[in-house]
Amino acid sequence: MSDHPATLPPVLKEPDFLKMLSWEIQRATRYQDFLSVGVITVAGETGFASAETREAVGRLFAEFLRASDVVGNIADILAVLLVHTPLTDATSIVRRVQQRIEEGAVGPRGAAPTRVRLALGLACFPSDATDDAQLIGVARSRIG
Repeated sequence: MSDHPATLPPVLKEPDFLKMLSWEIQRATRYQDFLSVGVITVAGETGFASAETREAVGRLFAEFLRASDVVGNIADILAVLLVHTPLTDATSIVRRVQQRIEEGAVGPRGAAPTRVRLALGLACFPSDATDDAQLIGVARSRIG
């Protein structure tokens, strides 16, 4: 079960996720800390998953993360913000969550669950980039 605060939805809409990412980058800059950003494409048995299936995957991702981490949507992909997390740790975390999700079946509420495949890309502040657009761009370029 997720320990996200009741006021924070499990999967943020794009503007809210980008605002949170910008705020966390400012904080990481001030305290000379790491943060990692992951982008995730979700594919079902017949190609890219529906928005509803992506949302279900995003909720599952949020359940496996710490309360301080954030999951959101950016266009047609999911994004994960892992605060205080260098790239090596972020890689371990998202791969573990990926494995758990892909081993099961996922689906929107009220729909039959299906198997999904996730493709991930990660980037770390400050070693890969120092602003939100660059971080997301580097993470997107590493999807695989």
